[in-house]
Amino acid sequence: MKKSQLFLTVLLIICFSFSISACNRGEQDGQAEFDDRSVHEKIGDEWKERVKTEDKVIVECYGEFGDVHVVILKHDLVPGEEGEETVDGVEFRYNYAGYPLRVWKDHEFYSLQEAFDAGILTHENLVTVRDNHIAEHVFMYK
Repeated sequence: MKKSQLFLTVLLIICFSFSISACNRGEQDGQAEFDDRSVHEKIGDEWKERVKTEDKVIVECYGEFGDVHVVILKHDLVPGEEGEETVDGVEFRYNYAGYPLRVWKDHEFYSLQEAFDAGILTHENLVTVRDNHIAEHVFMYK
């Protein structure tokens, strides 16, 4: 039993480290490195303006593909049940349906489905985001 617990702990640490690195990358696709913190602060500020809240917005990033960021935006407590959605056969589950994954590109916000339909995200992008989300919220995918 102890070996399986140790294995699970190590696996969770590796998955968590991978998910953190998903939004902390350097040069990719010929683009120069940029300050992720300032980009995420900007995303949070734009979301605050959109939903008209003065609350601090916490930006959790689950994927970055060029100038596209896939995030969960948390501000005040949004009541609700657990939620889930499926986009192109890729399933996502949420603690609160009020905090779904959102896509930010060129100062616009999209749902995962809207971003996929518009060609902003590919099937492979969705799988990467789902894997990063699982690493953070493994208990919801059991």
